[in-house]
Amino acid sequence: MRKLLSFILLILPLTAMAQSAMPIMEYVDSTGATVTDETSYDGAPISVNFYANPQDVGNYKAYYEWDIYCTYTNKDGTTLANDTIKRFQENTTYNFEQSGSYVIQLFITFYNEGDTIEYVQEEPFSVFISQSQLEFPNAFTPNDEEPNNIFKARNQQSIIEFEAAVFTRSGRKIYEWKDPEGGWDGKDGSKDAPDGVYYLHVKAKGADRREYKINQAITLLRKYREDTGITSE
Repeated sequence: MRKLLSFILLILPLTAMAQSAMPIMEYVDSTGATVTDETSYDGAPISVNFYANPQDVGNYKAYYEWDIYCTYTNKDGTTLANDTIKRFQENTTYNFEQSGSYVIQLFITFYNEGDTIEYVQEEPFSVFISQSQLEFPNAFTPNDEEPNNIFKARNQQSIIEFEAAVFTRSGRKIYEWKDPEGGWDGKDGSKDAPDGVYYLHVKAKGADRREYKINQAITLLRKYREDTGITSE
């Protein structure tokens, strides 16, 4: 009986010290919140951090391999190409800039004086990057009343290249921006631009390789009240 107990006590620590990992995927979503999850649905570009988080390494040396299986899609949702990207750091960051589906899996080889232990992540991470969208309204009311106080994209997602400019009817550029989340506050320099019609020129590219060239008129109605629909004098 004593021999049996000694054998059990000898085996238990070895079992508890089995080399393994608890991988973590972490990213900041479109609302600005930090998310740790196994699956991400979001628009591009998005930067995602992957942490191997090895467990009970002990005297073993760990060799890491992250495999990123990519299925890229076109603007119509059809498959454009498949690819596999490999990273060999313990922790890595990947910037997702093309629409499609991605599977991320961690492999670790633990080695110690001829003893090798292989770890394979049983539940890989998944990332889904949406098709691109980009639309603008045709009017806005910069009168300090939300939500129409800034002229900006009404629907935008997975836009990876962007530049926009606003011109007067005579062709003078009065504002430009290069962030798809940005917009025009109705200013001409430091002064309020007068009510009237202006022209928007946008050149952009989506994560699905769709190219946008938008040229449209904008009506600025500074005296318009959103709640009543009445233009004040």
